[in-house]
Amino acid sequence: SAWLEFLEGQPVEFLEQPLSPGLENRMLEMAEPFSIPLALDESVAGSDSLVQWSTWPGPLVVKPSLLGNPQIEMPTLALGSSVFETAFGFEAGLQFLARHQKTDTAIGYDTGTCLEKDGWALHQPGPQLTSGDVSIEQLQELWEVKVNA
Repeated sequence: SAWLEFLEGQPVEFLEQPLSPGLENRMLEMAEPFSIPLALDESVAGSDSLVQWSTWPGPLVVKPSLLGNPQIEMPTLALGSSVFETAFGFEAGLQFLARHQKTDTAIGYDTGTCLEKDGWALHQPGPQLTSGDVSIEQLQELWEVKVNA
């Protein structure tokens, strides 16, 4: 609650999951006297938990690579985020979010530069990533080149 008190009145969209999974009710109690929404991140670790928390009063941070179900409906307050995906997972996640994210809030996709020396980087780092920069055919061609190298 110290962070919520410190951030109250500041131009902050939300505070990302301040407590561990399993303590969501405690987070709701902590946040009640404050105007800053709490976003669930680690609590959303698959399609079942996305459904479970779909009525959470703040944003849900969704990692497409961990969903396990690319056909799931995204809640209105869902924000995309990455894990350390391969270039293929990274692009698939961007394409999933382009189809399903319903908000214009920024997504957390800054892991692409962490593995850039692997020779698989398909996107330039920057303030904006666009899904579909790489076609499925280009991904397949890159895969075949790398596997056969």
